[in-house]
Amino acid sequence: SVAWSPDGRFLATGASDGKIALWDYATGTSRLVLTPGGDVFCAKFVDENTLVSTSDDNVTVWDVATGMPKQKKSVGSKTNYVFGGIERNPDSTAWAFAMDYNPRRNTLALGVSDATVRVWDMNLQELVIFQGHAKDVCSVCAHESGDELLSGSGDGMVGVWDVKNRQARAIPGHEGSVHDVGYWPGEKGHDIFSVSVDRTFWVWDGNSAREGEQPLQLAQIGPGATAVLSAAWSPYLGKGG
Repeated sequence: SVAWSPDGRFLATGASDGKIALWDYATGTSRLVLTPGGDVFCAKFVDENTLVSTSDDNVTVWDVATGMPKQKKSVGSKTNYVFGGIERNPDSTAWAFAMDYNPRRNTLALGVSDATVRVWDMNLQELVIFQGHAKDVCSVCAHESGDELLSGSGDGMVGVWDVKNRQARAIPGHEGSVHDVGYWPGEKGHDIFSVSVDRTFWVWDGNSAREGEQPLQLAQIGPGATAVLSAAWSPYLGKGG
């Protein structure tokens, strides 16, 4: 996991060694190391002084100034789906694979291995649980309005979740786990992109996905030689700059 601080001064990197390093961009040196333990799946800055991480089944809110956790909570399993199967995961642990922060609502979106999408507040209190995926949720993205979430799952589906009205829409098509989802500025609002281990990158018409129609595929790249695991939209390249 890699994330910039809001002021661009620091870079947070999380890894499977159970550590999150905060790097000073100007000097290239490590300023601080946080130790949540377990596999660090995500680390994101909320502001210059607060960082949130997910590692194994835990969500932790950190005080960047002191390097100490302010709050910590396990996501807990909410369904009968056991990622990895009961033989490999006898405790039925639900891992917090994905996370995004919405500054407008001051909420966290979580993608959990029990096939759920969660919305938590910054006190780590659960506000909403969305169910609909058949397998682990490995990517999430919060719309800037706070009214919508995207999710990608091991079932090959992209979920479009209406947070306000508690409604959902599934976009089928991928033949492998959807490892990243996000928003792409379109002519009539935000379109949707998804990338998958099936080695493809797709762009979908966001309006058709939200209005209950068959989602219109606008573009496809691939399949390529290797799996596509992550993508991001640049406003600079998008304007030809």
